[in-house]
Amino acid sequence: MALPTIPAWAKKKKRFERAPVFPCEACGGCCKKLFANGLRPESNERAIFQKLDSGRGSCKYFDFLNNRCKIYNTRPWLCRRDVLWKKYYKPVGISVDFTYAMFKKVCKILQTKDVIEDGDIDWNVITQEVSDEQEVLFEE
Repeated sequence: MALPTIPAWAKKKKRFERAPVFPCEACGGCCKKLFANGLRPESNERAIFQKLDSGRGSCKYFDFLNNRCKIYNTRPWLCRRDVLWKKYYKPVGISVDFTYAMFKKVCKILQTKDVIEDGDIDWNVITQEVSDEQEVLFEE
């Protein structure tokens, strides 16, 4: 997974040693739209998502009737926002607050669009938006 360019100030401020629980709204957006996350076609993560694909672009473990994951307690690491932060963002010094703000932006896109087209989720644009919104918080 290629990380977007993160502003220097976002790397300096670390508020948590451990990742808090991601404030998931349990909308199912990420489960219903597996490939709507800006992954490159050749990425290892894409291969994991392909194994989860029901054949309709949604996760085969997603229960549409109850809007819940059938394997929540044993779901893959790519479905765990805290693990994603620890694996990709924390090692390069990116705060959990900044990372979760980016994830929340993606959540809003998934919740508001019925169909996700190529380019709808551009991590560089999302990073810049979060940077613009949060920079004021960290200028002190």
